[in-house]
Amino acid sequence: MRPILWSQSVVSGFILTLAINSALNPGTCRAEAPSLEHIDSLLQKGQLKSAERDLSEWLSEHPDDSSRQLALGVVRLTLAFEATVRDLREHGAKIRFGPRGILVAGDVKNAPKDPPRVSYQDARRLVRRFGKRVAKAQQAFAKADNPAARFPIHLAAIRVDLSGNETGTDGAQIGALTRLGAEPDALRDVVILLDQTDALWLDAHCHSLLALTNFLLAYDWSETFEHLGHVLFWRTETAWSDRLGKWEFSGRWEDAITMLHLIRWPLHSKNRMAESHRHAEAFAESFVRATESLQNEKDDDHEFLAGPNQTPTLGPFRLSQEELDQLRGIAKQIRSILKGDLLAPRIDDAIKFQFSQIDTIHRGINVKRFFQEPRKFDLVLLIHGLATTPYLENGTVDLRIWRDLSKSNWLGKLRWFWSP
Repeated sequence: MRPILWSQSVVSGFILTLAINSALNPGTCRAEAPSLEHIDSLLQKGQLKSAERDLSEWLSEHPDDSSRQLALGVVRLTLAFEATVRDLREHGAKIRFGPRGILVAGDVKNAPKDPPRVSYQDARRLVRRFGKRVAKAQQAFAKADNPAARFPIHLAAIRVDLSGNETGTDGAQIGALTRLGAEPDALRDVVILLDQTDALWLDAHCHSLLALTNFLLAYDWSETFEHLGHVLFWRTETAWSDRLGKWEFSGRWEDAITMLHLIRWPLHSKNRMAESHRHAEAFAESFVRATESLQNEKDDDHEFLAGPNQTPTLGPFRLSQEELDQLRGIAKQIRSILKGDLLAPRIDDAIKFQFSQIDTIHRGINVKRFFQEPRKFDLVLLIHGLATTPYLENGTVDLRIWRDLSKSNWLGKLRWFWSP
């Protein structure tokens, strides 16, 4: 009987341990999935961290739940926006909200009394932190790539707390930060049903932001910050900041010329350029797949981005068949250029042949090598063409993409979303 009693003791002890662990850590295992309506409600209340916690607990045990992965991606991307605006405000960035909440440059009368001094390293740290937040959202969107993914959401009613008090009581609604705020009463109860196509668009969007942040971190732009940091922040740890004091940004053309002149950045990290290229390729791949997914959609159910046979719920976000074909063609060409299968034209060639009937030329830039064999980034020499000579090769350059971009109606539709 002793072996039986011993086994019973072990089993009883194991069960008791599990019970104690569950009591001490009630959030480590979630018996039921948080309803999507519950998550939508938390977003409307501005309780983003609660929404992220509830979703993360469930998805840690059920990673294949694509609908909640999509919801988690939306929550994390919103958190990235919220936290980044807070970071900028805490560092004395020259931003404020206009009558409709649009981010605009600050002026002297709105300057804080004692803004912090922001160094170049502080600025780089802000870029890194933004990249890490977006990366978390992208990981969720990647796992939402499934035809079954669905997330009904009151998009215009999402509340973000830009002051940092974490109560959500004096935050701003997403609708007020975009063109959606034009008719807030009419849009308050409008539901958008996000699906696989939207997950792919958002995944592509995150990859584009990550390609940009890694590109910025790949170079040393301390000289640019030394001379122009005061354009973005009220006080910087530079000699120019001390001389200018609380200098008001007015969009002067002199600053644009100075910026153009000072974008001559030494290389800081080859690994960051490789990572930037990886995200650029992933952006193009998700971009292509999003256009294909939109083409294949058969339903017409509370669409955000609508295809030729669908009805947009908000704004003019419907692509005609011609626009969708054009967008898919551009996406495929961008993918081929980033892979090195097609060459990109020099800027002077793109301008020269803009209005010609010539569709292809046979010498251009290998963009893949631009990322894999990085050098000093000099924008003026890049525009001139001299900085592209190390990457020039004989091969096919398709000029149609550049003409298509200049004629694209869908670019105007995207601008509508953010315009005042």
